[in-house]
Amino acid sequence: MLVFMGCGGGKKQDDAGAVASYKDRQLTKEMLRNYLPKGLPVEDSSRVSKAFVQQWLEEQAIMDEALSNYKDLAEEVEHKVQDYKAKLIMHGYQNRLIAESLDKNVSKKEIVAFYEANKDNFISSEKLYNYFYIVTNKSDVALVADWMRSGNPQDIVKLKEWAKENAIESKVDSNYVNESKIEFVSKGYYGNLQKTAPGKLIRWNGVIRGEKRYYLFKMIQVVEAGEPLTIELCRDKIVDLILNERKVSLIEKNEEKILKNAHTNNYIHEY
Repeated sequence: MLVFMGCGGGKKQDDAGAVASYKDRQLTKEMLRNYLPKGLPVEDSSRVSKAFVQQWLEEQAIMDEALSNYKDLAEEVEHKVQDYKAKLIMHGYQNRLIAESLDKNVSKKEIVAFYEANKDNFISSEKLYNYFYIVTNKSDVALVADWMRSGNPQDIVKLKEWAKENAIESKVDSNYVNESKIEFVSKGYYGNLQKTAPGKLIRWNGVIRGEKRYYLFKMIQVVEAGEPLTIELCRDKIVDLILNERKVSLIEKNEEKILKNAHTNNYIHEY
């Protein structure tokens, strides 16, 4: 991208605005500001700017040499750029379509129907753990602990909202994880979280890079290999799967409509 952004010819700009040039191409102060990372500390700005200018000059010289030796290289690259541009536009369009048109409401009836139709996919092939886990640098977590202890759905909603805003790390969904995941969570704890009784809240503190951290953990359920996963504790996973199916369907139907319209309007021809 850097090669193309600075290689246009045409009328030269005012020399006062240029920080470097190669033949008839100029790197201006405005272009340089756009390339540099936002919020760069003043003390680093000069060093990074100089490094970028050197990189830009090297790119111009190498690109010039490459195009002089391989005349077809520019056309080859242009085809790739156009293809990449088309894919980026399609991806951005799909994301906006999903954000604006996807129905994200999943009913209990749909969840039950999906679970019943896919029961074989909700049987554990290994020992799995479902738990809540929060790491935060906020010292006042008494209310958070109460929400985590509670089985009230409204308290769980509050817990998820709080974790979203305040947790450094968290797991507050109903998904199951394997042994390696819970072993990672156990680092820094003096006991064995895998053997924690379901429903019991565990709290401990630690220090990471000089910052105090507060940990909360509650085991919800342990499932042995071969045991079924209950629908209640699969809810989040099922919702994700249903929404993913809707996304795929929405995109496919939209693409079918666009292609149909293109054929109807005689825009498409194959030779």
